[in-house]
Amino acid sequence: MSQDDYNRAALKIFQACHMLSCKFCSRTFWDEEKFEQHVRICEDVATDGARAQHAKSPGRSPSPNTSPASPSPKQIPSLLCHICGKQFGTASLEIHMRQCAKKWEQRQATKPAELRRALPHRPERTPDMTQETYDSLIKDMAKTEGMAAEAVEETSAVLVNCLKCGSTVAGDQFHLHICHQTEVATS
Repeated sequence: MSQDDYNRAALKIFQACHMLSCKFCSRTFWDEEKFEQHVRICEDVATDGARAQHAKSPGRSPSPNTSPASPSPKQIPSLLCHICGKQFGTASLEIHMRQCAKKWEQRQATKPAELRRALPHRPERTPDMTQETYDSLIKDMAKTEGMAAEAVEETSAVLVNCLKCGSTVAGDQFHLHICHQTEVATS
């Protein structure tokens, strides 16, 4: 299920739960105050026997409180993490970046000293910078500092076969392979 499909389904459920419908004329409302006001009037009209005339009154225009024709789902603004290149909401980016930085440090600590890299610096976003400009700046920094998500996936995808035990290990993780470590320790 795509994000748009999920959002449409969630909107239908929301509308079904929160839309109020008049039991006399079936008109729908979002605003509870206007709904209660309408029901009082509609009930009086219905009890007077003029329900049919009320529903067919000339010049009656649809209320702006009825359900919207097609609500467009708001695009949630998202920002790219300068460490991993993934998109996050503006509120969750700070939380993610703390965790991502810890994960970066942990990964770098397991690598040999000559392969370790420093944590990349976060680009500064100026008030006049657009979202697209900021995202492209982060992508460019990720590429120049060797941290693009695609590059990480490509290096992880390179598999190395252990000559001693025959198991397949990711190239960047081979130095952690148990069989390789015992071989180095005995030599």
